[in-house]
Amino acid sequence: ALPILPRVSSGRAARALTRWLVEHALECRGEWLREDTRRELIIPIGAADLIEEQLPGRLSRLMVEAGLYPSQLLLEVGDLRPLIDPLEAAPWLERLSREGIRISVGDHGGEGWGETLVARGCVHELRLDRRLVARSRGDGDARVMSWLAVRAASLMEVRVVAQGVDDAGTFELMRRMGVEQVQGAFAGRAEGPVGSVRATGVEESGREDTGESPDERCA
Repeated sequence: ALPILPRVSSGRAARALTRWLVEHALECRGEWLREDTRRELIIPIGAADLIEEQLPGRLSRLMVEAGLYPSQLLLEVGDLRPLIDPLEAAPWLERLSREGIRISVGDHGGEGWGETLVARGCVHELRLDRRLVARSRGDGDARVMSWLAVRAASLMEVRVVAQGVDDAGTFELMRRMGVEQVQGAFAGRAEGPVGSVRATGVEESGREDTGESPDERCA
């Protein structure tokens, strides 16, 4: 994966920055992405991006023009408030999924709306908040909340990423829970991702084909 760190949330400038990030990333890393279709480009987006009518088609065209599959683009959706009620975001996410673009949402400290969107079937990755992950070792309630989130995501065939994994104990706990990828200080020393990585896409890309159309996925 190729993480792009700046976060954008609202306004025309945010939309312009998102487009620039995608174009610049494809220019710099397009060849690297084409070498292995399992590689993905990760771009953060905010509410202003999500509600832009032209965004799905534009991003899909940029990927295809770069010789890539739209499914190699993973959009990390940030906190949507106050522009959008997160629990009403499914139709906007569905538009992106129809183009083959993959969606990642966070649980934002265990508030639950990320898991709700997972249950709607319109996302492909759930990011466990670093605060929740950090508390999981010493706080039984946080540990149960993390476990329930992982189980729910697994039932929906959604990949789980634990953020803020900064030590071996937390890494091992997340591994036992079934988390598939980790981010944090310890991740660089860990032996690769935790478990296998599920991904959706087209057969020609070498990705797993779930047999579902985007419309079937977003119920």
